[in-house]
Amino acid sequence: MSVNYSPKQVIDDSLTLYYDVSNPKSFKGKPTTNLLLNPQSFSSWWFYSNSGSVPSIVDNIEISPYGYQTADKITLPLGSTYSRIAQNWTPANTNSHTFSIWAKAASNPCTCEIVCFRNSPWSVSGITTITITDKWQRFILSFNPLDTTTHQIYIGSHDTATGSIFYMDSAQLEIGTIATPFVNGARSDTQSLLDMSGNCVLTPSSSVFNSSGNIVFNGIDSTIVFGTGNSLFPMHEFTMEAWIKTPGLGSGMGSNGIIGITYGIGFYLNSAGQLVTRLHDGTSFSSVTLSSNLPDNIYHHVVAVVSGYTARVFVDGA
Repeated sequence: MSVNYSPKQVIDDSLTLYYDVSNPKSFKGKPTTNLLLNPQSFSSWWFYSNSGSVPSIVDNIEISPYGYQTADKITLPLGSTYSRIAQNWTPANTNSHTFSIWAKAASNPCTCEIVCFRNSPWSVSGITTITITDKWQRFILSFNPLDTTTHQIYIGSHDTATGSIFYMDSAQLEIGTIATPFVNGARSDTQSLLDMSGNCVLTPSSSVFNSSGNIVFNGIDSTIVFGTGNSLFPMHEFTMEAWIKTPGLGSGMGSNGIIGITYGIGFYLNSAGQLVTRLHDGTSFSSVTLSSNLPDNIYHHVVAVVSGYTARVFVDGA
C-alpha cells in the first residue's frame, strides 16, 4: 500500500488514498465523476467582461498543487467590470452539487467570487467570496441547481477588477455535498475512496470491494509518481507504513521505492537492501538509513514517522 501527503493523491484500480490537511473530510466508497469539460485548460472556457477588456489566460505556466506544470495564469484586466471565466453545464438533477478549484495568487492577494447560476431565467443558486493568497488553496462551493436547464459556473470579480493575477488548476464539479479528490473525467467502477483524516470508522462487513486490492511492482521500472513536493516542508507530523516482501533488489531502480517523490519524501530500499527515509526540500536533503538487510523474501513491517524536517524509522517495531 502507498500513502502520500496533502494535497496529492494515489489512484489505482484498487484504492484511492487522499488527505487534505487544510480541509479534512471523511469519504469512502462510490466513485465520482467530474462534470466539467477541460477542467485543467481554462483557455477553453468562456471568458468575458461586462465592460473593459476580457480576462487573459496563459496555459500550463505554473506548477500545480499536484506537482505538474498544468496550472493556468488568469489576469482580470484593471478597470473591467464583472470580469470572469465560466463554463456552462446542464444538471441531470437538483441534488446537492459541489464545485472545487485550486487557486494561488501570482503576487498580491486578491478577492474573487465563485458563482453558480441558472442561465434563463437568470437566478443564482450558489455564491461564495474567496480570498486568493500566495499559497495553493482548494476553494469549494456547494449548492443545489434550481432545475435541469442550463446553469453556469464562473470565477471572477464582482464589480470593478483591480488587475488581479492568479493561477488556477484542477476544477471539479460533482454530485455530492463534499469535494472529493480531483479526477479528470470519471473514475472506474473498481476505484474507491478511503478517508485518511483519522475521523472515519470503516466496517469491513459492510464495505464493497471488487478489485484485487494490491499493487504489484516488477522490480525494474514500476512506479507510482506523486509529482514534486518541494513546497511541503516543514511538514505536519504524520506516519507512513507498509508491509513489504522482496526476494532481491530490482536491477533497474537506484532507489527501490516503497514511497518516493522527486522532492519531498523518499521511503525506499537502497542498493544494499537497507531501508532509507529521505527528506528533500528541493535544495538539500537528509536521510535516515537502517542497517537491516531486508531482501530476504520475508514480510517486514516498515514505518517512517515524519515531523517538520526530521524522520524516525522503524522495522518490525524496532
